[in-house]
Amino acid sequence: MEFQAIQADVALFSRYSAEGFALGEHLYSGSIMVRSDDVPIQLLTDASMINVTDSDIWGHWVLSSIDALLDAARPVDVILIGTGTRLHLPSIAVRRALQEKNIFNTEWMDTPAACRTYNILRGEGRHVAGLFHRCE
Repeated sequence: MEFQAIQADVALFSRYSAEGFALGEHLYSGSIMVRSDDVPIQLLTDASMINVTDSDIWGHWVLSSIDALLDAARPVDVILIGTGTRLHLPSIAVRRALQEKNIFNTEWMDTPAACRTYNILRGEGRHVAGLFHRCE
Protein backbone atom coordinates (compact mmCIF):
# COMPACT_ATOMS: atom_id res chain seq x y z
CA MET A 1 0.00 0.00 0.00
CA GLU A 2 1.25 3.45 -0.90
CA PHE A 3 0.33 6.62 0.96
CA GLN A 4 0.24 10.15 -0.37
CA ALA A 5 1.26 13.09 1.74
CA ILE A 6 -1.48 15.59 2.52
CA GLN A 7 -0.71 19.09 1.30
CA ALA A 8 -0.05 21.28 4.32
CA ASP A 9 -1.04 24.58 2.66
CA VAL A 10 -4.56 23.47 1.76
CA ALA A 11 -7.48 25.32 3.39
CA LEU A 12 -9.81 22.72 4.89
CA PHE A 13 -13.13 22.93 6.69
CA SER A 14 -12.66 22.94 10.44
CA ARG A 15 -16.22 23.88 11.42
CA TYR A 16 -19.72 24.12 10.00
CA SER A 17 -22.93 25.18 11.73
CA ALA A 18 -26.04 27.29 11.32
CA GLU A 19 -23.82 30.37 11.59
CA GLY A 20 -21.57 29.35 8.71
CA PHE A 21 -18.20 27.78 8.06
CA ALA A 22 -14.57 27.92 9.11
CA LEU A 23 -12.34 27.20 6.14
CA GLY A 24 -8.66 27.50 6.85
CA GLU A 25 -8.21 30.49 9.11
CA HIS A 26 -11.25 32.35 7.79
CA LEU A 27 -14.84 32.40 9.01
CA TYR A 28 -17.77 32.70 6.59
CA SER A 29 -21.31 33.33 7.75
CA GLY A 30 -23.98 31.80 5.57
CA SER A 31 -23.69 29.54 2.54
CA ILE A 32 -20.52 29.52 0.44
CA MET A 33 -19.17 28.50 -2.94
CA VAL A 34 -15.64 27.06 -2.91
CA ARG A 35 -13.11 25.95 -5.52
CA SER A 36 -9.89 24.18 -4.61
CA ASP A 37 -7.75 26.34 -6.89
CA ASP A 38 -7.04 30.04 -6.49
CA VAL A 39 -10.61 31.20 -7.15
CA PRO A 40 -11.74 33.22 -4.12
CA ILE A 41 -14.40 31.77 -1.84
CA GLN A 42 -17.73 33.43 -2.42
CA LEU A 43 -20.38 34.05 0.19
CA LEU A 44 -23.76 33.18 -1.30
CA THR A 45 -25.98 35.78 0.29
CA ASP A 46 -29.01 34.84 -1.80
CA ALA A 47 -28.94 31.33 -0.33
CA SER A 48 -30.18 32.41 3.09
CA MET A 49 -33.77 32.45 1.87
CA ILE A 50 -33.59 29.08 0.11
CA ASN A 51 -35.85 26.34 1.40
CA VAL A 52 -33.86 23.20 0.56
CA THR A 53 -36.94 21.02 0.98
CA ASP A 54 -38.45 22.70 -2.11
CA SER A 55 -36.48 20.88 -4.80
CA ASP A 56 -37.49 23.30 -7.57
CA ILE A 57 -36.33 26.44 -5.74
CA TRP A 58 -33.22 24.71 -4.40
CA GLY A 59 -32.44 23.26 -7.82
CA HIS A 60 -32.81 26.62 -9.55
CA TRP A 61 -30.40 28.17 -7.05
CA VAL A 62 -27.86 25.37 -7.65
CA LEU A 63 -28.17 25.71 -11.43
CA SER A 64 -27.70 29.47 -11.31
CA SER A 65 -24.70 29.15 -8.98
CA ILE A 66 -22.94 26.22 -10.62
CA ASP A 67 -21.97 28.20 -13.71
CA ALA A 68 -19.75 30.40 -11.56
CA LEU A 69 -18.00 27.27 -10.27
CA LEU A 70 -17.25 26.16 -13.80
CA ASP A 71 -16.12 29.53 -15.19
CA ALA A 72 -12.54 29.10 -14.01
CA ALA A 73 -9.97 27.81 -16.47
CA ARG A 74 -9.14 24.61 -14.59
CA PRO A 75 -11.76 21.84 -14.66
CA VAL A 76 -12.77 20.17 -11.42
CA ASP A 77 -12.86 16.43 -10.70
CA VAL A 78 -16.05 16.64 -8.67
CA ILE A 79 -18.64 19.19 -7.61
CA LEU A 80 -19.99 18.70 -4.10
CA ILE A 81 -23.43 20.02 -3.24
CA GLY A 82 -23.98 20.35 0.52
CA THR A 83 -27.73 20.60 1.07
CA GLY A 84 -27.77 21.68 4.71
CA THR A 85 -28.46 19.56 7.77
CA ARG A 86 -30.17 16.81 5.76
CA LEU A 87 -29.68 15.37 2.29
CA HIS A 88 -32.11 16.78 -0.29
CA LEU A 89 -31.81 15.17 -3.69
CA PRO A 90 -32.32 17.25 -6.84
CA SER A 91 -35.48 16.99 -8.89
CA ILE A 92 -35.46 15.21 -12.24
CA ALA A 93 -35.64 18.61 -13.95
CA VAL A 94 -32.46 19.74 -12.21
CA ARG A 95 -30.67 16.50 -13.09
CA ARG A 96 -31.68 16.94 -16.73
CA ALA A 97 -30.53 20.55 -16.74
CA LEU A 98 -27.14 19.52 -15.35
CA GLN A 99 -26.86 16.80 -18.01
CA GLU A 100 -27.70 19.32 -20.73
CA LYS A 101 -24.74 21.38 -19.48
CA ASN A 102 -22.60 18.20 -19.62
CA ILE A 103 -22.19 18.25 -15.84
CA PHE A 104 -22.11 14.66 -14.63
CA ASN A 105 -19.66 14.95 -11.74
CA THR A 106 -21.97 16.26 -9.00
CA GLU A 107 -22.32 14.60 -5.62
CA TRP A 108 -25.28 15.61 -3.45
CA MET A 109 -25.03 15.11 0.31
CA ASP A 110 -25.79 16.79 3.58
CA THR A 111 -23.41 19.66 4.32
CA PRO A 112 -21.42 17.95 7.10
CA ALA A 113 -20.69 15.01 4.77
CA ALA A 114 -19.86 17.40 1.91
CA CYS A 115 -17.37 19.28 4.13
CA ARG A 116 -15.69 16.05 5.21
CA THR A 117 -15.55 14.81 1.61
CA TYR A 118 -14.08 18.13 0.47
CA ASN A 119 -11.34 17.83 3.09
CA ILE A 120 -10.49 14.28 2.03
CA LEU A 121 -10.40 15.10 -1.68
CA ARG A 122 -8.33 18.25 -1.09
CA GLY A 123 -5.94 16.26 1.06
CA GLU A 124 -5.47 13.92 -1.90
CA GLY A 125 -4.67 16.89 -4.13
CA ARG A 126 -7.87 16.56 -6.19
CA HIS A 127 -9.49 19.54 -7.89
CA VAL A 128 -12.85 19.93 -6.22
CA ALA A 129 -15.52 22.61 -6.05
CA GLY A 130 -18.69 22.90 -4.06
CA LEU A 131 -21.78 24.75 -3.03
CA PHE A 132 -22.20 24.41 0.73
CA HIS A 133 -25.55 25.46 2.17
CA ARG A 134 -25.32 26.31 5.86
CA CYS A 135 -26.78 23.88 8.34
CA GLU A 136 -30.05 25.08 9.84
